[in-house]
Amino acid sequence: MIKLIQAGLVAFAMALGCGETWAQWVSAQQLQEYCDAEEGVFYGVCSGYISAVADMQHFPLVMNGRKLCTPPGVDRSQLVEVVKKYLREHPEQYHFPGSFIVFEALTEAWPNACD
Repeated sequence: MIKLIQAGLVAFAMALGCGETWAQWVSAQQLQEYCDAEEGVFYGVCSGYISAVADMQHFPLVMNGRKLCTPPGVDRSQLVEVVKKYLREHPEQYHFPGSFIVFEALTEAWPNACD
């Protein structure tokens, strides 16, 4: 699984190219497309991206007055399923950055996890 995620991140970085492209972010719609893959490189990008945002809970990240926390024992597949569900339920937010969507999905799923 680690090799799959690493391959996905390498492919993702290569797809971004260089120059001005680096200034762009992954939109929620792009994240949805990666997560729809269910397996392979694009699914590795999906899983790795969501895990990276979730790992930010170890820093004092607060957005809209909320801090990102997940309950102990939550694994990567649960994080991915929560975000995929949120994306399906909120297509009107596809123009937002993927990181915002991951934050929203996880804080909505576990609103009191920081308590």
